[in-house]
Amino acid sequence: MNPKIAMFLLIISLSILVPGCVDEREVETNNTTKPPISVATMDDLIPTDNLPIGITYLGTHEITIDSPEANATEAVYKNSEGIDFYVRVIKRESNKAAEELIDEYKSQYKNYPYDPFEEVALNNHTATQVRDKSLQGGTRVSTYTYVWNNENYVFITTSNLADNNSPTFKLAKAIGY
Repeated sequence: MNPKIAMFLLIISLSILVPGCVDEREVETNNTTKPPISVATMDDLIPTDNLPIGITYLGTHEITIDSPEANATEAVYKNSEGIDFYVRVIKRESNKAAEELIDEYKSQYKNYPYDPFEEVALNNHTATQVRDKSLQGGTRVSTYTYVWNNENYVFITTSNLADNNSPTFKLAKAIGY
């Protein structure tokens, strides 16, 4: 075979094969999607990066809740103004048990003189925004909590940030589940 023809065929073959290899490698290194919740670990469910601007992740610890057969973890965050934020992830034995835990959580607000609940769309789920009114520094303010479930996991995102639900909502969105 003529060396020029052989070289031509080699170049053509490589030009066809190399882009496939490069594309495949890019998919592997640029894969930033989260695992499905059915195989996710508690660590996967706690956002530690891609957080809202000004919010810093400080760490996690296990927490105890008054609910049978539940594992719970709480992540702690702080913003640049020193305001605390929390993400609680609670694993229950079933989807129904997760929904029951949310109903139990919401029942603590049953004697409020106003309706603190508003349904919102969050991470492709319906979540409940809870607006709690309290006194901070002698002034009545609202603080916000977001609670929802995805399969058998319950997520609760809260802060003591006064009268601004946006950062708490953005942190809840950062969970991605």
